[in-house]
Amino acid sequence: MGGCDIVSGMSLEERITELHSGVFFREFSFSRNNFYPTPATQKEFADQVVYYGEDLLVYQLKERETGSIVGESSESNWFKNVILKKGVNQIYDTLTFLREHSSIQLTNQKGHAFNMVDLSASGIHKVILFRHPQPEFLVARQQYKISQRAGFVHILSEKEYEEICHWLYTPKEIATYLSFRETALPRATSSVEENALLGQFLLNALDDAPNESFARGLTSLVDDRETYDIRDIIYKYRERVENLPDEADASYYPILFELAKLKRNDLRCFKERYSVCAAAAMSDQYIKPTRFYNSKIGFVFAVTPQVPGGPTTKQRLTALENFTHAAKFLSRLDKQIGLIFQRSGSDCLIDWMYLKEPWCHDSGIARALETNNPFREVREEMQYSYFHDLN
Repeated sequence: MGGCDIVSGMSLEERITELHSGVFFREFSFSRNNFYPTPATQKEFADQVVYYGEDLLVYQLKERETGSIVGESSESNWFKNVILKKGVNQIYDTLTFLREHSSIQLTNQKGHAFNMVDLSASGIHKVILFRHPQPEFLVARQQYKISQRAGFVHILSEKEYEEICHWLYTPKEIATYLSFRETALPRATSSVEENALLGQFLLNALDDAPNESFARGLTSLVDDRETYDIRDIIYKYRERVENLPDEADASYYPILFELAKLKRNDLRCFKERYSVCAAAAMSDQYIKPTRFYNSKIGFVFAVTPQVPGGPTTKQRLTALENFTHAAKFLSRLDKQIGLIFQRSGSDCLIDWMYLKEPWCHDSGIARALETNNPFREVREEMQYSYFHDLN
């Protein structure tokens, strides 16, 4: 989750593998994608795969060798044969594999195996990325193809994809942009640069016809990354989980997936409350548990000050469980993440909890909250993901 810088000296496959491990994290990225339908048969599922708990992104990578270039005609034929035909057919093969096989085991860059068939993907984004040493020969090339067999397939140059990953922060943002791109490009009355499409997306002018004037959305975007960048928080969470006896903690991936789905406005809320509670814990200051929620998930943050003789680990985890269940009940949602902070010497100890179960009325929790509601007041606010300086 985060931006990127263009790196030379790598093959396209190496560059995209590195890019995805940084932008999407290794837990979401799959670059070794061969599987065995039978013990004697090996197939490639896709060149690259990204899954973050919601959408599945599948990629084919195409790289043009410099020595093969003759002129504009040869490059037009290369694009037609390698991108529009072979690449799109390989995307269709991926979709066929998902339909026809009960198990497609792939290992992510973290070393954990997932069955692609079992993923609860709400959508599949199909992307062909290409590298060409002389892009001037491909000025008039297609930005997408609508195939009867494969559906809408995005076609992006390496540079264009680098820019997308620079401006957009989370896997969810990139998937949402691809959904916008899929509906916007067929509406375009003339060719439009990728930067203009990105600007239009960031300006939230999603229903307008694409045009070059929307490129202003990139230059006007306010750079407030420090308010929503939770990369260090995720690293700290990952380190905490990896130091537990059982790394395959049941809540590890669900929590990462939920964080990856958050919009920037939610990330700002998350980081603000996390920072306040961490500071309070380090100063042994008690503050009321604070929470926020959107339409799909709630979050609660609590502090247990370090005092002589306690609280014990068991008491701290019991408090986390109680706060998380109570906050879920109040938000009337099916999912809730709870965090509790406590100083441990010069370090801040943070425990996490993930709940996912259908909401139902609990008379016991209701009575307890009527007698003693421990939480800060929650108020409804309109939040915006992107801020622009249009002066």
